[in-house]
Amino acid sequence: PVITLQPSLIAQKVTINMVSPAYEVSATGATSYTYQWYRNATPINTSGTIIGGATSSSYLPSNSAVSTYYHFAIVTSDNGCTATSNVSGFLNVCGQ
Repeated sequence: PVITLQPSLIAQKVTINMVSPAYEVSATGATSYTYQWYRNATPINTSGTIIGGATSSSYLPSNSAVSTYYHFAIVTSDNGCTATSNVSGFLNVCGQ
């Protein structure tokens, strides 16, 4: 797959339990895809923590705890090939 829409690079800051921005990826080159989103404390897309249940082309990050994370997705096509998105700008969830 070729990723044609990458997660936003804009850094975001939200207050805990307020609406956080969604991230989205889009790909071409196959008929169907699966998605898996990851978070990372550093701005890299070569390692990260898998986000359980985050398996669609868009992802709305949790904002229920104070944190700062970067996000990225791995897209897998129906033939098993993968592509990794760029890492997003950071999302900083602040206390009230």
